[in-house]
Amino acid sequence: MDDNGNFLVFGGQEWIGGLNDLWSYNFNTGTWKLLVSLLQAPAPRSGHSAVLTGGRYWIFAGSYTLTQQPEIYHNDLWYYNLVLNQWTRVLNDTAFDTQDQPWKRKAASLVPTANAKFVLIGGYGLYQGLLNDVWEYQYLSLI
Repeated sequence: MDDNGNFLVFGGQEWIGGLNDLWSYNFNTGTWKLLVSLLQAPAPRSGHSAVLTGGRYWIFAGSYTLTQQPEIYHNDLWYYNLVLNQWTRVLNDTAFDTQDQPWKRKAASLVPTANAKFVLIGGYGLYQGLLNDVWEYQYLSLI
């Protein structure tokens, strides 16, 4: 939740596929607002990790399923700038798992820490199953 009482929700899954819309719920007024970016938004997904810190809403990874298709996993990193109302991609999806970027996953935890950092913990990988790895990002170096 930000300083103005807004809680952000991105994406999700419905029966025909994934969603990639971003909504803000204001606890002070009890109202929902659709946030629209003039730039490209992340691909549809659910099960992604998200954190709101430093005036930016960060999302990492997640997955989605199209009707009667295999589940598609992500390992990209995006942020939504709440002042500029736009998405920015920081890390692209990788075709293969590497040591330079966390594996594609869903259901991981993303936690803000001190010194403009957040930590990614675990999740579930398509081929790896349950994950117990830990990654730290200094997010100011990514923007």
